[in-house]
Amino acid sequence: RHHDIVMSWLSRVWGLPLVRTGGKVLLAMVVAMAVAYAAVMSALLCYSVFYYLWVPEALQTFDVYFDYTQPQPRTFVPLPASVFRLNQGYDVEVELLVPDSATNQECGMFMVGLELATELVQRQPYQHMVQPSLLRLQPPVR
Repeated sequence: RHHDIVMSWLSRVWGLPLVRTGGKVLLAMVVAMAVAYAAVMSALLCYSVFYYLWVPEALQTFDVYFDYTQPQPRTFVPLPASVFRLNQGYDVEVELLVPDSATNQECGMFMVGLELATELVQRQPYQHMVQPSLLRLQPPVR
């Protein structure tokens, strides 16, 4: 019988003298622990797969290089489709790091625009935002 084989294996591996009824209890505990371990491991695997497939990264950073040959400097940043998940809302923030120079400080207030387009070829605007901005004044170092 399978029960006797498992019981003899347990007594050999753990060196425990097993009584018939105590052995059944021990066998039931070992089986219960194995089932619980398998359930926890499968839950962790399912959670990891779900998290990887559904939850996007919290922060995406892209380098932006402006084209200064135009009267208003512009750039185009294609975002890979893997960045976005369907049916999820997103907050988009733009952070510009500009050199602290006298020319930039004298620029004053300027407008920053962001346009999200559907496709690279069609470039149909999906969302368009414009916001005024101003460089923080840095006190001179003495």
